[in-house]
Amino acid sequence: MSDFPSSPVVSLRDIEAIAHRRLPRNALDYYRSGADQMSTLGENRSAFGKYRILPRVLIDVSRRNMATTVLGGRAKVRKRDEKGFISAFLPTSWQVSMPIGIAPTAMQRMAHPEGECASARAAQEAGTVFILSTIATSSIEEVARAAPDAETWFQPYIYRDRKVGGGEKGETDDRTNASISWSIAMNCTT
Repeated sequence: MSDFPSSPVVSLRDIEAIAHRRLPRNALDYYRSGADQMSTLGENRSAFGKYRILPRVLIDVSRRNMATTVLGGRAKVRKRDEKGFISAFLPTSWQVSMPIGIAPTAMQRMAHPEGECASARAAQEAGTVFILSTIATSSIEEVARAAPDAETWFQPYIYRDRKVGGGEKGETDDRTNASISWSIAMNCTT
């Protein structure tokens, strides 16, 4: 099987067709499912289905710029401590190359051996934001090494039991320090 499709990939349906051919059944079922009886998934598809690309014809498109800012301004301070962690990070916003980022998607190594590391490198190369899922198959540290210059955010789930995810001391402290270099994309769910 070729690494690339024989026809152009131009829509979500095209990507889904490729996934159906390539992914193991358990991974495919996981990725195409959604929480709460998939109601939000259906609502999202319906909402995005209302958007249309408006073609521009007979105009000069030789110099176009899709760059924009996310959340207002630009990060001001980046200072690394002796462990390499950023200890002072005061983001006011981020400059990105396009108004598209990579959303937090769990368990990416079910689809590709490099998982979130590959996605973060792609975001870094494209000059846009990558958000690491709480339920990632790559650690914060792995992603930081794979894409050291990427604009990276983290989607934390805050559990009632604070011991979930590594305990109260030791390793958790280092991981907390490591995540200071990452902006937090808060997930407000029930």
